[in-house]
Amino acid sequence: RRTLATADSTAEAEHTARRLAATKGVSVDDFNIRGDINELRPDTDAYWDIQSASGRIAQRHRGKRLEDASGPVTVSNTQHIADPIESAVRAARSLSGRVASRDFLEISKHRATQQYGHLFDPSQKKADQTPLWPSDSNSLMNPGNQTSKEIADARTTVEYLNYLQYGYINSVDNFFKAGMNFIGEMLHKAGMSKAEKAALMAANVNPANIAKTTVFQALIATNPLRQALLQAHQMIRILGYNPQYLVSGGLTRDALKYGEAILSGTSKFSKEDKELVDFVKKSGMLDAVDRHNLVRGALTDMVETASRSGKVIGKALSVPRRLGFDAGEQANIMSHLLAVRDRYRRAGKDLNDKAVRDQAYAEARAISYDMNFAGDLPYNQNWASVAMQFFQVPHKAITSVTFNRRLTPQQKLQMALADVLIWGVPGGTMIANLIGEDALPEDPTVREGVLFGLESVIMNRVFSSLAGREVNIDFSSLSPYGIEGWAHLFTGMLSGGITEIMNNSPSATIFWKEGSRMREAIGRLARYTGVLDPYEGHSPEDITSVLMGVLEISSGWSNAMKAQLILNTGKLQNKQGVVLSQDAGWLEATAKMFGFSTQDEVLLYAASKELSAGKKAHREDIEKVVKSYMGVLARTEKLNNMDDEYVIKVLGAIKTLFKDDPVGMEIAHNYLQKNMTSLKDSVIRRGLDYANIKGASDTMNNFRNLKLLKDEDLEKAQRLMDDAQRNFEEE
Repeated sequence: RRTLATADSTAEAEHTARRLAATKGVSVDDFNIRGDINELRPDTDAYWDIQSASGRIAQRHRGKRLEDASGPVTVSNTQHIADPIESAVRAARSLSGRVASRDFLEISKHRATQQYGHLFDPSQKKADQTPLWPSDSNSLMNPGNQTSKEIADARTTVEYLNYLQYGYINSVDNFFKAGMNFIGEMLHKAGMSKAEKAALMAANVNPANIAKTTVFQALIATNPLRQALLQAHQMIRILGYNPQYLVSGGLTRDALKYGEAILSGTSKFSKEDKELVDFVKKSGMLDAVDRHNLVRGALTDMVETASRSGKVIGKALSVPRRLGFDAGEQANIMSHLLAVRDRYRRAGKDLNDKAVRDQAYAEARAISYDMNFAGDLPYNQNWASVAMQFFQVPHKAITSVTFNRRLTPQQKLQMALADVLIWGVPGGTMIANLIGEDALPEDPTVREGVLFGLESVIMNRVFSSLAGREVNIDFSSLSPYGIEGWAHLFTGMLSGGITEIMNNSPSATIFWKEGSRMREAIGRLARYTGVLDPYEGHSPEDITSVLMGVLEISSGWSNAMKAQLILNTGKLQNKQGVVLSQDAGWLEATAKMFGFSTQDEVLLYAASKELSAGKKAHREDIEKVVKSYMGVLARTEKLNNMDDEYVIKVLGAIKTLFKDDPVGMEIAHNYLQKNMTSLKDSVIRRGLDYANIKGASDTMNNFRNLKLLKDEDLEKAQRLMDDAQRNFEEE
């Protein structure tokens, strides 16, 4: 059996089968039509054939199509052979990745097999009777103890090496692809060929990757001023690793020397300076910043692999990223490399020795958070990646000074103490809220040092001197130890499950949360085109407003607009127009350009959020108590909300339980009132509320579709709807 052609829809495939049958004089039953094969395993022939045809295999047989040269292998727009440039780029990337990691993977697997081979599946062996490398870490077994440290280490090792070879699978994208293909098949059976084609095209979309890409572009890539500062600022951690090198000016001197080499070459350099440049260049780390954990998958392949319009967009989006994120990260990596080199040279180690040099490179990666492919975490790539897109930063910052075995205990202790000195106690604000502010020092300067670190104290004092007034900028985002996100994650997990987790994710702030940037931009466009009515008393949106809404999806543009507003008004206000400070100037505007708010803004937002959450929790607690008591009455005394005794007892319980809580008593009364009506009356009442928004006719249609109300109830509802609609129109 061989593949003759492919099509964009089943209908086109059937048409082609009939045409080929008529041409060849055979039965149409001789042709087999099948759907697309999803989730191909790397160990199948089909996977090899597809990769070879698309130019990703080094041993590709060029010029060989699916059929002979005259065969119509593409029925519609489907393309199987990549253009030469795309093919070369993909093949080079694939081949270089395999060549670079081949020795490491083979040696690591050999060592792991020698150490843990007795835990591998004994039924799976090679021809020489050595254990076969397991494809799944769960297949490892220890009959004596399945929870021992040895088998845990073995599973971790197997899982990590398999990831380096195959990567992680995002089940969300796979589920979406399978679902769209299934929908396409159902649409074909319904005779909807065009809809089937659209569904099959949608199956090629990766929703999780699109969400992460959009978030990265909106929050990081298009915010070059902030990202250049944030990424380069991480070099300050050298104060804990190699303080002598940083304080003496050695880092500045060597960094300038490397910059000079990049600009004018090394022809006039001394041997020592050439070795410095050679050490940094041979690491390959500066060239690999576009494969950083936060960047990889975020449109980095668009320029080479997308359509013409995609290439243009990719090139445009790559400019601010290179100027901001990439430049800052290169400065950060270079500084750490130079700091490690200086420490090794002072220790008398020979950096010309490849083993020593590789050890130095590994140490540089360790103190800069391992933000490369080898340091990736499962939740960065699998189904959890959308919700936990940026959680790896505090995770890796904490583990770099705790469990990282490439650093000595003394090095980790020094770096941890320096980090606390620079950025304050990790999660200090959150801890203070839990144990009370009385535990903090009374002196405001010392308190700021504990919460935000010595760096914040020094910079705010300098800025206050420049402005001639007190300036309190919040620099907490410079710290990589922002564990508040983890706290919100676990709180959401316990209180609202997966829904609450997703609502607190970076994607929610861009796509679907109330007031999110994408919703705002789409809303402006809808009001401009007339799909939505303009706000009461306002004219429809104009094209300038629509364009501003789109541009404000970018954090960089949004920060610039906020800074301009501060300069124009001299006031600091939130996006609802609430004035937070009437004494803001060029320093606050400059800070806002770089994405920094004032400490007053941050504390007011935190207090408002805490009060709102407390109010909601209080209401839910009160309603839970009343609901529980109602349940007891229904279960033990067989009463319901239509019985007078039921109402009297609930009111008595409310008066007794909440006699010292007037707000709680009001909440309880409102909850009882909501539950005093019958289900039918409740539906009608809610429909009345809804009618003022959408219209009585639509609401009545909903009532009829529910089939919950009888004819007399529908008549009653119709009369009430008519009255409500008339009152609404008169107002």
